[in-house]
Amino acid sequence: MVAERAMDDGAPEALTETDIAAICRQYIVDEFLLGVGTIEDDGSLLESGAIDSTGIVELATWLEVRFGIHVDDDDMTTSNLDSVERIARFVARRRAAAGRRRPE
Repeated sequence: MVAERAMDDGAPEALTETDIAAICRQYIVDEFLLGVGTIEDDGSLLESGAIDSTGIVELATWLEVRFGIHVDDDDMTTSNLDSVERIARFVARRRAAAGRRRPE
């Protein structure tokens, strides 16, 4: 699993979308597929049955804690959270936006 590492100044190292996807994929397999099976990064998590609507809420809560982002109710859509690829893009966008808001 890819882990964030602190840089010399104590800030977390930037994660690429590929890193984020790997972390999310592993979480989904471990938590929702009970460590058995695989998922395609571009496959629908809802259509495949890997996650149901309750699982989306659980996933959103985990994303907030794991990546330090905020997931609004309006963000819990298939366009943001229905595949590993979409999740990684969403998280990367949120992390980038949060970085731009931080004071220098």
